[in-house]
Amino acid sequence: MSDTREELKNALGEFINRRTTVTVFPAMVTSVNEGERTCDVTDSEGIEYFDVRLQASVDDQNKGWVLIPAVDSAVLVGNIGNSQNVWFVVATSNITKAMMQVSNTRYQLDASGILLQRNEQTLKSALFALIDQIKLLTVTCAAPGSPSTVPINAAAFDTVKTFIDEVLN
Repeated sequence: MSDTREELKNALGEFINRRTTVTVFPAMVTSVNEGERTCDVTDSEGIEYFDVRLQASVDDQNKGWVLIPAVDSAVLVGNIGNSQNVWFVVATSNITKAMMQVSNTRYQLDASGILLQRNEQTLKSALFALIDQIKLLTVTCAAPGSPSTVPINAAAFDTVKTFIDEVLN
């Protein structure tokens, strides 16, 4: 019976040792590395934490969703699993950029505007091409009051339609 108790005691001790209390604490962002999708923060006691993750995976840095916090903004930081050395931003108070990439489609929002891109085509370039073709629109009428013909730049409109279809799905 004492062997069973000893085994149970050891198993329970191992279980407890493998568990770490999940910690979430407030901090201030001191720097941001957008390329690495990390930031450095300082907690209320002045302790610095470096390379705090901004997204779940460090391997897929150009995939998924990420919010880039502003320097000097407040964030909540939590630890990952049993590690006291791997941290991630749980929530942000102020961001400078939001980015998302799913396969070959990319979305970005920052102070300069919105980027929506699929492959090499952007929504902006497709809409600009559309406007350029509208400005070139010319239709022929046989006589006043008679029906007009198809615009002479109809093929260019079809090209713009293909661009828009590529970007917007």
